[in-house]
Amino acid sequence: IVLNTIGGYAWRFPGQKIVWEVNVPKAGLYKIAFKYKQSYNRGTFSTRKLAINSSVPFAEANELRFDYNTDFSISYLADPTTGEEFYFYLNKGKNTISLEVSLGVFGQLISRVEDSLVNLNKIYQDIIVVTGVSPDKYRDYKLTVLIPDLRQRLIAERDALQSVVDDINDISGSFASSTSIINILITILNKMIKKPNEIPRYLVDFKSNISSLGDWIISIQEQPLEIDYFIIAGDNSKLPKPEGNFIQKLAHSLRAFIGSFLVDFNQQSKTVEDEKAKTIEVWISTGRDQYNILSRMINESFCKKYDINVDLKLVNPDAIFPATLAGN
Repeated sequence: IVLNTIGGYAWRFPGQKIVWEVNVPKAGLYKIAFKYKQSYNRGTFSTRKLAINSSVPFAEANELRFDYNTDFSISYLADPTTGEEFYFYLNKGKNTISLEVSLGVFGQLISRVEDSLVNLNKIYQDIIVVTGVSPDKYRDYKLTVLIPDLRQRLIAERDALQSVVDDINDISGSFASSTSIINILITILNKMIKKPNEIPRYLVDFKSNISSLGDWIISIQEQPLEIDYFIIAGDNSKLPKPEGNFIQKLAHSLRAFIGSFLVDFNQQSKTVEDEKAKTIEVWISTGRDQYNILSRMINESFCKKYDINVDLKLVNPDAIFPATLAGN
């Protein structure tokens, strides 16, 4: 199994950074292109901060955008509004290029939503002081009398959340699916504003969507991105196609299909070359992905430390209990 890309969903939290070391034949200004796939955050983009030799070359490099696409894309780093390609100065010889997960423009939006979340929680607490956590939907609690500024506070938070939705849509260039949670909460707030006497009917939905808004704040901070390779080039350099043509894809599919009949997925990895080394057989009943990760961890740590080869086998869970009882 070959891991020929880096990042993906594991590279999504602010502060995570990947650093590459490159050799440049001549000092000067170069363009940088990445072949990447951002198929995780639908309708929006992931943000990265680029540094050359541990320093950010210019302000725009703090918020490089990688747009959503289900296929791989390749393009030079450029200004998202003007399309003007960026140039980076590289020294002769070894240079380091790093990409770090950053919130970019989403940082301010998240801060605004966090403020709304605090205010909405305070509104909910003020309401349940009057109604209790399980209000009678047929009773008039006279909330607008007991909490005179309730309607104004609901309107203020609705407008604040709507402003966040509008800004995200403007940034993304289209409707972003990531704002659906906020839109649902805005709909509930509109109902509460329109019919304040019926607020107890919407209280359960109001509470659950406030919780969902907290989850949204966490999820929107995740900025996954998968990178295959990057290119450092001068002017007039032609970029390769990000995807293979029909013939290449067909040939790859045929090889993969034929290979599926030939590959022994339970093949033991001989990490310890000593012929006298002990070998143990271990059964696990997880999924294929967990099997691959566990096998790699065993080969990289346990086998080298104890000089014991491990024959890891993926078995059906239903077979373990009878085999144990039978002593097999």
